[in-house]
Amino acid sequence: MFHTLTDNTINGFPLWVVLLICVGVFLASFMDAIAGGGGIISAPTHLIAFGDIPAPYALGTNKVSACIGTGTFLMILFIRAAKLDTRHAAGGVKVINLASNVGSLATQLASRYVFLGVGLTAAVASVAGHAIGSGLAIKGGSKIVRPTVILVLILLTLKVGSELLFPDFWG
Repeated sequence: MFHTLTDNTINGFPLWVVLLICVGVFLASFMDAIAGGGGIISAPTHLIAFGDIPAPYALGTNKVSACIGTGTFLMILFIRAAKLDTRHAAGGVKVINLASNVGSLATQLASRYVFLGVGLTAAVASVAGHAIGSGLAIKGGSKIVRPTVILVLILLTLKVGSELLFPDFWG
């Protein structure tokens, strides 16, 4: 079993590394479907998994699975400025994010900063995370979405704060 995870590769990455990326992408997509902010998890997952490979490859490959995600701040804007309820705001954000992410993905593909096999494998995990997370958001409505948005904002604050206080930690 262990040989299967180390000997088999996707784009030169051992299968166990790709599976860890898939776990991170699933969790990111689950959270993203409910409240946005999945990039807080998926981008660092790719950066860590890709190790010494230049960051544009990690971020480009992340974009393959993320192109159906990420928009916490846009959702807050929709709720406050447009007076939408959280479910409709989240839906509007997904449409806008899809358009911007597809444009970004096209740029990454044109620049050849993508390990397409790894990205497409992670995209399967992304679809699963989004499906489960959005189903939970639809069933639970605001009582699920609002606390998750708050959690995402807290995580984002911690990440930005740690980058300011410990810049060497994030490389």
